Amino acid sequence: MLNSLSSNKSFNVLLVEHQDRLTRNYTGFNIYSSFNMTAQTPSIQFFEGVYEELSNVSLRRNRNTGARSVLMTFNSLKALEKFNSFTKRSSNSMLLTDEEGVITVEPSSVQFLFTGPEGDELQRVECKFEIEQEDHWERFMRFMNRYAEANDLAYSETGKSTGSDSN
Repeated sequence: MLNSLSSNKSFNVLLVEHQDRLTRNYTGFNIYSSFNMTAQTPSIQFFEGVYEELSNVSLRRNRNTGARSVLMTFNSLKALEKFNSFTKRSSNSMLLTDEEGVITVEPSSVQFLFTGPEGDELQRVECKFEIEQEDHWERFMRFMNRYAEANDLAYSETGKSTGSDSN
């Protein structure tokens, strides 16, 4: 099954408790939750202080293993504009931030797709990662629902796979 959030404009856990902060770390997917519940606009960052705009996200589940994969697509990256990637501190991962805290994702794959007559115009960036644990998936989905609501994204089911592996 393939689900996606898209814009009409053309998600490893280490368990550490610290006062009002809970950190879980498993392979490639970290959740840093602060329970201060202050209203914070959901955001996505590759570089500190450079907020990216998600164009599309596809959610898939492998029927054999149950592993879920996420493919986030960005039609442009603000980190590449005006040399932001050279002037801001890199987190070496993708940060998904909302009122619950920060989810740190180390993508398994990042692809830069170029187009144009000389092949030097960025068409989109695709960022892929897997989420194996149910509680991580639920946390990611809470983030995505908040992000979608804040950025006028709409949820739609785009089709169902007939094969045994929908990944």
